[in-house]
Amino acid sequence: GLIGKDDAVETLAERIGDEATAQDAIMALERIPGAAATQALGDALSSAEPAAQARIAAALGNRGDKAAIEALKGLAGSSDATANGAALDALADLAVPPTQVFPLPGDAAPEQVQRYTMAAFRAADALAAEGET
Repeated sequence: GLIGKDDAVETLAERIGDEATAQDAIMALERIPGAAATQALGDALSSAEPAAQARIAAALGNRGDKAAIEALKGLAGSSDATANGAALDALADLAVPPTQVFPLPGDAAPEQVQRYTMAAFRAADALAAEGET
């Protein structure tokens, strides 16, 4: 359900930087409709800790707002496997296959290959749901 409105976005965005309140703030922002909440979550990606980055990425994917794509593409290049994987998953939810973000390195670990492949399948499903082939 609805947790807040645009007037709560700025205060909630500030709470993402506090480990004690980050999870609740991200969850609340995820549920506030509109561009302001998407922008606040996207802006928080670069300065958040990797665990919070992963949760923010999931929130952006769940929101379904394609305005988050560029911010998520930036996070997909992260050296942190959790944040990187969450970004790939969120992009897949937004119908962006990982091949449009970066090529899979030839020396990728099996876990990376699996995550990349699963994101490709999820993106294909999302594209099909949008009527793309």
